[in-house]
Amino acid sequence: MVTMDFREKLERLLSHWLEHNDAHIEEMEKWVSEAEEQGEAEIAESLEACVDAMQEVADRLEEAQGVVLSMGDSAADDE
Repeated sequence: MVTMDFREKLERLLSHWLEHNDAHIEEMEKWVSEAEEQGEAEIAESLEACVDAMQEVADRLEEAQGVVLSMGDSAADDE
Protein backbone atom coordinates (compact mmCIF):
# COMPACT_ATOMS: atom_id res chain seq x y z
CA MET A 1 0.00 0.00 0.00
CA VAL A 2 1.31 3.42 -0.97
CA THR A 3 0.91 6.18 1.57
CA MET A 4 1.05 9.80 0.61
CA ASP A 5 3.25 12.06 2.61
CA PHE A 6 1.92 15.30 4.06
CA ARG A 7 2.91 17.48 1.09
CA GLU A 8 1.47 15.10 -1.51
CA LYS A 9 -1.81 14.89 0.36
CA LEU A 10 -2.02 18.67 0.64
CA GLU A 11 -1.27 19.06 -3.08
CA ARG A 12 -4.19 16.79 -3.92
CA LEU A 13 -6.53 18.34 -1.36
CA LEU A 14 -5.78 21.90 -2.44
CA SER A 15 -6.28 21.00 -6.09
CA HIS A 16 -9.61 19.35 -5.23
CA TRP A 17 -10.74 22.25 -3.06
CA LEU A 18 -9.88 24.75 -5.80
CA GLU A 19 -11.84 22.82 -8.42
CA HIS A 20 -14.76 22.37 -6.04
CA ASN A 21 -14.80 26.05 -5.08
CA ASP A 22 -14.58 27.12 -8.74
CA ALA A 23 -17.60 24.96 -9.54
CA HIS A 24 -19.54 26.65 -6.74
CA ILE A 25 -18.52 30.10 -7.98
CA GLU A 26 -19.65 29.25 -11.50
CA GLU A 27 -23.01 27.96 -10.28
CA MET A 28 -23.57 30.91 -7.99
CA GLU A 29 -22.79 33.36 -10.81
CA LYS A 30 -25.60 31.73 -12.80
CA TRP A 31 -27.94 32.38 -9.88
CA VAL A 32 -26.80 36.00 -9.66
CA SER A 33 -27.83 36.41 -13.30
CA GLU A 34 -31.10 34.59 -12.69
CA ALA A 35 -31.91 36.82 -9.71
CA GLU A 36 -31.17 39.91 -11.80
CA GLU A 37 -33.40 38.64 -14.61
CA GLN A 38 -36.18 38.05 -12.08
CA GLY A 39 -35.84 41.62 -10.81
CA GLU A 40 -34.47 40.47 -7.47
CA ALA A 41 -31.68 43.03 -7.13
CA GLU A 42 -31.25 42.56 -3.38
CA ILE A 43 -30.85 38.80 -3.75
CA ALA A 44 -28.47 39.27 -6.68
CA GLU A 45 -26.40 41.68 -4.61
CA SER A 46 -26.22 39.26 -1.69
CA LEU A 47 -25.23 36.40 -3.97
CA GLU A 48 -22.61 38.58 -5.66
CA ALA A 49 -21.10 39.27 -2.24
CA CYS A 50 -20.96 35.50 -1.71
CA VAL A 51 -19.22 35.07 -5.07
CA ASP A 52 -16.68 37.71 -4.05
CA ALA A 53 -16.03 35.93 -0.75
CA MET A 54 -15.66 32.59 -2.52
CA GLN A 55 -13.19 34.16 -4.96
CA GLU A 56 -11.21 35.41 -1.97
CA VAL A 57 -11.17 31.84 -0.66
CA ALA A 58 -9.95 30.64 -4.07
CA ASP A 59 -7.16 33.21 -3.97
CA ARG A 60 -6.07 32.00 -0.52
CA LEU A 61 -6.23 28.36 -1.64
CA GLU A 62 -4.04 29.20 -4.65
CA GLU A 63 -1.63 30.95 -2.32
CA ALA A 64 -1.47 27.88 -0.07
CA GLN A 65 -1.02 25.66 -3.11
CA GLY A 66 1.94 27.77 -4.20
CA VAL A 67 3.52 27.39 -0.77
CA VAL A 68 3.02 23.62 -0.81
CA LEU A 69 4.42 23.31 -4.32
CA SER A 70 7.47 25.38 -3.35
CA MET A 71 7.97 23.01 -0.39
CA GLY A 72 8.34 20.22 -2.92
CA ASP A 73 10.89 22.23 -4.88
CA SER A 74 12.98 22.93 -1.79
CA ALA A 75 12.76 19.27 -0.71
CA ALA A 76 14.07 18.21 -4.12
CA ASP A 77 16.90 20.75 -3.80
CA ASP A 78 17.93 19.21 -0.48
CA GLU A 79 18.50 15.79 -2.06
